[in-house]
Amino acid sequence: MISPYYLIISLVLIFWTLSASAQENGKKHPEQPHEVSGVILDSVGAPLAGANVWLKSSSDSVKMKTNDDGIFVFEKIQHSIFTVQASYTGYKTGISKYFFSPDTHIIVLNPIILSQQAFELKDVTINGTPSIKYKKDTVEYRASDYKVKAFDNVSELLKQMEGMEVGANGKLFYHGEAVKTAKLNGKEFAGGDVRNVLENLPAEIVDKIQIVDDFGELAAKTGIKEKASNKILNVTTQADKSIANIGLLKTQTGTQGRLNDEASFENINGNRVLAVSGNFKKTVAGISASNALPTEPATPDYVDISRPGKTTIASPAVSYTNDSGKGISFVSSYNFGYERNLLDEETTSQMYSTSGSTLSTAGSVSDENNKFHQAHAKLNYEISKYNFVQVLADFLHSDHSQNLKTQGEYLNDFVSGRQHFSNMIQDLTQDGKSDFKISGLYIRSFPKPRRFFSIQLNINPTAQHLRDNKLANYRYFADSLLAHGFVDSASHLISKKSVNAKTAQLTLMYAEPVSTNALVEVYSYFRRTAYSTSAKTDTIYQDGRTEELLRLRNNFDYDFTESKLSVDYHYMSAKTELVLGAAPYIANIKTQGGISGYSGNTNSTFSLLPVFSLSVNWSKMERLDLRYNESTREPTATQIQPYRDITDPNNIIVGNPSIKTTLIHTLSGTYNRYFPNDLVNFSVNTLFRTFQHDITTNLIQDNVFVADGISKTTNEITYLNTEGNQNVETRLSVSKQLRGREIKLEIDGDVSYFYRHAYSNSIEYNSTQWHFSNKFGPRFSFGETAGVNPYIEYTMDRSFTNTANALVSTTHNFMAAVSGYCGLPLGLQLHSSAVKNYLRGFGQYNTNPFVVNAGLQQRVLKRRNLMLTFDVFDLFNQNNFIQQTLTPQSTVYTKSNTSNRYLLFGLQYNFEKWGGTPTRNGEKLNRRGDGSFIK
Repeated sequence: MISPYYLIISLVLIFWTLSASAQENGKKHPEQPHEVSGVILDSVGAPLAGANVWLKSSSDSVKMKTNDDGIFVFEKIQHSIFTVQASYTGYKTGISKYFFSPDTHIIVLNPIILSQQAFELKDVTINGTPSIKYKKDTVEYRASDYKVKAFDNVSELLKQMEGMEVGANGKLFYHGEAVKTAKLNGKEFAGGDVRNVLENLPAEIVDKIQIVDDFGELAAKTGIKEKASNKILNVTTQADKSIANIGLLKTQTGTQGRLNDEASFENINGNRVLAVSGNFKKTVAGISASNALPTEPATPDYVDISRPGKTTIASPAVSYTNDSGKGISFVSSYNFGYERNLLDEETTSQMYSTSGSTLSTAGSVSDENNKFHQAHAKLNYEISKYNFVQVLADFLHSDHSQNLKTQGEYLNDFVSGRQHFSNMIQDLTQDGKSDFKISGLYIRSFPKPRRFFSIQLNINPTAQHLRDNKLANYRYFADSLLAHGFVDSASHLISKKSVNAKTAQLTLMYAEPVSTNALVEVYSYFRRTAYSTSAKTDTIYQDGRTEELLRLRNNFDYDFTESKLSVDYHYMSAKTELVLGAAPYIANIKTQGGISGYSGNTNSTFSLLPVFSLSVNWSKMERLDLRYNESTREPTATQIQPYRDITDPNNIIVGNPSIKTTLIHTLSGTYNRYFPNDLVNFSVNTLFRTFQHDITTNLIQDNVFVADGISKTTNEITYLNTEGNQNVETRLSVSKQLRGREIKLEIDGDVSYFYRHAYSNSIEYNSTQWHFSNKFGPRFSFGETAGVNPYIEYTMDRSFTNTANALVSTTHNFMAAVSGYCGLPLGLQLHSSAVKNYLRGFGQYNTNPFVVNAGLQQRVLKRRNLMLTFDVFDLFNQNNFIQQTLTPQSTVYTKSNTSNRYLLFGLQYNFEKWGGTPTRNGEKLNRRGDGSFIK
């Protein structure tokens, strides 16, 4: 049910908006004879944001600065004959006089071009604009200032840029934060796939690289940022290389059945882009890099770490974007993915509790299959100057299956005595998910600048299902020598579970200017999700008979609703932007089930949240951002179920219908400073998180008599809310470019701290985790002839728990690596890499692998666009990194014994054809700051 205060506020907002609109339409405005607009560009056609513009006539004298797209708009100009003066630091001032008919009410000036001007100050020459600019929500790099070789792709360009880390398999990190979406000229490219942009677009077409803090379409249009941002890579093309056909064909084959085939084609014509791509791969890799040491993004780009095991991947995709020039733009994409993974691995773990510790070893073999279809479409329609509509639709369907065989051995060293048992489990799971989302957004602005109203509605039904066929055998022993053992239990169960959800979300926003530089903003949000869950379990007898176990049937429904109302004061000036306000937040969870004696439960969460952000732009080279954000984490169906799930009698799960929603409070800060004369960049990012009503576990253990002298321990997992969990992370980066950017020096460091509460046998304890990393990776480039990239890194991870019998876990890793390339006779190029790890804290494993890769390539044909390749990977067959997983209850080490040594032979063919600059009626189109063309 929608809360009463939300209905009242929503009605007030709508009434206020309609009244304001009626007043604007009903009252008589002073005559506005002329509206004068234009754009300020540099000599290569790039917009100059923040340029000073001064319009003067016999009746007017007004000044303003251009926006991020270099655009200015003067309203209420009284005279049709006027002079415009434009100036920008580092450029010559431009002055032009204009004559128009008095009947021309809307005046659009031709682009004003400013040429660069050189200044000499104390023997330091400043020419043009800096290589890096820190603009509002955007960091911008000028591509022409960085050194790349012929035929290099965008990934090679990004490796030269400050703060960028390009990892294996097309992953991109900016100051340690993953960049998950990519755009070309401000439009989603290839479905937003970052890898596609990095590997398939040539570096030579790039004009600017932008890393954008994206707060969503609503924030982009209104300036109200109510949620945390995502990092987006935006590549803008050079004006004369914005019409093109680009393609790539690659085929590689190798030992151990290794394959790597890929094809892509991009047709680019200004705002219209068609992209088709596909790849088919068979890989063989060591342990996963997700939590491996060295961790990403510290792993150098030349270390080929992918999913462990033998993996087959197929993933075709197609995308299309277009801008009609009549206020309509369209983005669409479709992706299909298939993956099969065969994995053989072993784990060692230590689990802690107040009863004592458990040491376990296990081996597993799995055959896993994944398949998904994903479609996306977005339509933007600028109906008029004051009306904007967006419609968005997303669809995802995925299927997953896994056949897992596990054999484990467990030693409980408890106060009550030593226990020894083992298990053999064969588990076949099949699950799938369908997710459909449709969203509509309407924004109404008014003749009064910066007044607007918006309404957004989202509908999102989802369906999930799981089928689990599990055959388990448990054996218990009287001693550690595996003697006197017997089968304690054997079970064959088939469980079927489903969760269906229907979500509706409504957002209302209103902004009213109260002065030249200030607004009052009102934001109202409501979301309701109705869940329906069901679970049934069948047992299979030895003779093949199947019977449902009614005691294991779990069916229940629950609703989750949340609402928020924020009111804030938003101040904006040329260099400072400040938002201050408050927001009451309410979350309700209501459960109801069909079991006898359970009448349902309702619990509520209320919090008064601050609204705060501060941005200070001292210049385009120096910026400070401080921001508070909150996010929520609602309980899962497992955590909130009003049942005891006894499907596994040794590991019982007990839900808690009284559990509350978790509120995550985050205060983040970023400071960036670029020194253009010294080519030095300094960046620091930090965040502090606190968790209100965080959901944690209570592990209750019970000693059960089995036979003479033999007992076993059963685990019962319950859930409850706790307070005081905290997380602090800080990253520091300093980089320096030398010798015309032939040398790049960069030092990066990060420190993180995580403090969490949990319970063991209803006794509270806490766990602390520290992570420290410092790395130095200089890069030396000598044109196309040679280059070298040495790399060193030290990483320390430490965790400790104050519960009884828990051991301190500390791991250290020092990594030394080098990669490079050099030209050889006959047009050959040699590339190689070597990485050596020195790890401590991983027990009996081989923790010091030495991985060497090398290869040859040669370009042939007249245009050198056909490349022959030969590569050898993991020459000494030592790519066996150890994965460490830390929880408040345990430390787990995982090792994959898959061989990673192989040879690879291949061909790669690149083709490209350029068509120049987009035009209309014979004139070149102007561009916005994100590279999109104005029609």
